[in-house]
Amino acid sequence: MGKNISILVVEDSPVQALKLKNVLQKNNYHVAVANSGEEALNYLYNSKPNIVISDIIMPGMDGYQLCRQIKINESLKDIPVILLTQLSTPIILL
Repeated sequence: MGKNISILVVEDSPVQALKLKNVLQKNNYHVAVANSGEEALNYLYNSKPNIVISDIIMPGMDGYQLCRQIKINESLKDIPVILLTQLSTPIILL
């Protein structure tokens, strides 16, 4: 599992980034970490991972904005993006 698959994790929390990186590496994925949307774009201009997993709520460029930037770029738009977040307070929709 994970053989020759590279993943870019975009997460502003060092603890969360390390947890996700460790889980993915234990499953034999190659993992790079960017601490912001801007850092992720710089990485993507030089390397092309198989997938991007990004936090949604980040200072500066959030996960939605990062995803938009990836999808409008001709050389990056085919990279799948998974957006995730951890909310500490549940939101109840009525």
